[in-house]
Amino acid sequence: MSKFYQELYEAILALPTINTHSHHMEDEKFERFDLDQILRTSYVDWCKVPFDSSKKSRQEYLEKVKYKSFFRGLQRSIMKIYDVSEELTVDNWDEYNMLIAEKYKSAEWQIGLLKDICNYDKVILDAYWNPGDDNGHPDLFATTFRVDPEFFGYDRTALDHDGFNTYTHYGKSFNNIDDFMEFVYILVREHIEAGSVCIKNAIAYDRNIDYRSVNRADANKVFEKKDYDKKDILNFQDYFFDGVCKLAAELDVPIQCHTGMGQLGNTRAINMLHVIKENPKTKFSLMHGSFPWCSDILAYLDMYPNVFSDIVWLPSLSPTTAKYMLHQLIEVGTSDRVVWGCDTWNSEESYAAKLTMADTLACVLDEKIENGYFTLTDAYQVIENIMYNNAKCLFKIK
Repeated sequence: MSKFYQELYEAILALPTINTHSHHMEDEKFERFDLDQILRTSYVDWCKVPFDSSKKSRQEYLEKVKYKSFFRGLQRSIMKIYDVSEELTVDNWDEYNMLIAEKYKSAEWQIGLLKDICNYDKVILDAYWNPGDDNGHPDLFATTFRVDPEFFGYDRTALDHDGFNTYTHYGKSFNNIDDFMEFVYILVREHIEAGSVCIKNAIAYDRNIDYRSVNRADANKVFEKKDYDKKDILNFQDYFFDGVCKLAAELDVPIQCHTGMGQLGNTRAINMLHVIKENPKTKFSLMHGSFPWCSDILAYLDMYPNVFSDIVWLPSLSPTTAKYMLHQLIEVGTSDRVVWGCDTWNSEESYAAKLTMADTLACVLDEKIENGYFTLTDAYQVIENIMYNNAKCLFKIK
């Protein structure tokens, strides 16, 4: 690393940021919060390594997760926030717990971390448990309106991966596709008019994202047949999503789409080629870099001006992959089409995500300067664009 890294790193952390994606929990979830709760509401918990209060359990936990990028980033964040000099061990675990619990005696602590430590100007909140909700903090949270439950509006017993459908959320069931789509159009429009800045689609956790053109008759079969099959369901869902895409274009709001990973089968970004081509006026913000199929995003940015890359979660998931992709995004995309978000449930992990992003981006820009690709002034412009300007423009943040 050259002399520019530290300067760039500190500049990224100091810059007011528009965070494009978060699942930050409601205030009441932070009551009696401590280290154990932080770990259990973080991506470290996705490692599926249990722990309890015993030394043996904690030791086994640390041995299994201590090299995971999620844990490394979260540990760094906690040490900085709480001014702890020693990494987490079984011997100081309770000290960590008590130190954090003491801070959370203040109801303002978790929001203060987002505003004052993370330095977020706005955070786009995806409250999938209550789509369009701002957790009672409209000054900090802008909202996205998640439409995953509507993908399962064909049957009151069919649920998305979070356990919702249109009936459980809104008490609605339908007799035909026309009534369903009319309800969707009114629902989405109401939320956008009420202040939601975009639409969210995370259906990749439930099915493929290989959306196809479907006629009304085929989409309606789930309402006509008692024995509808998987193809009928896909037809209904594809028809629904195409309608949402067209509505997004009409309302001039982007659609945030989960790409990569999910349920893995046909969830890479390139599977969305048809729907992107068929909806050139719709702005698609493709999330997570389509990890591990990151080259898909690069191809889109080169060919489709209605596609944007949100590298949300990618640096936390794999800093090495994120660095490689950022090099290419700078080279392939235009300067206004890359944004970043934390994709976390608690404040400590959100700060971890920003620390990791700062390190990742500073490393990339430092190399670009050293290699003569651009100047320090250019690097600062890239920082401002990715961390603030691009999201402000794309999501029309006031």
